[in-house]
Amino acid sequence: MKTQEVFFFFLIFVLVLLFIYFITAKGKKKNILLTNALGKKVKVEVDLADNFTTQVKGLMGRTVLGDQEGMLFIFNRSAIHGFWMLNTSLELEAIHFSENGLVVDIIKMQPNTMNKYYPKESSKYVLEVCSGFSEKNKISIGKSKLVLPP
Repeated sequence: MKTQEVFFFFLIFVLVLLFIYFITAKGKKKNILLTNALGKKVKVEVDLADNFTTQVKGLMGRTVLGDQEGMLFIFNRSAIHGFWMLNTSLELEAIHFSENGLVVDIIKMQPNTMNKYYPKESSKYVLEVCSGFSEKNKISIGKSKLVLPP
């Protein structure tokens, strides 16, 4: 076998391993708390997206998400973090939080689109939940917070 063929097969093997790793990547489960606009606590069970793989995958491929479930993206720094809905069949909203946990934007996102959704302000944490979550739980910009661990 020629060197080029060996390299090609090795490259294919590595790509298959990376693909399998990506599709099986899952964030740790955790319960988090939000304080809504009325000062009441709202509990959400989340998958943590705190590394590159879980952040890229997001909720892709999920077909069901409970009313009090979601995915919490934790970024290393505050920035204008854009989100897309490629291969995501659920209608979601992204709740963006500042470094101190204050809600800075809430964006409704349509399923299976190539659109990229950007917040109006920088955020460090983003909670993806089913569309309607914020209204149902009285989560609002500037009045609600993510309860950050000490």
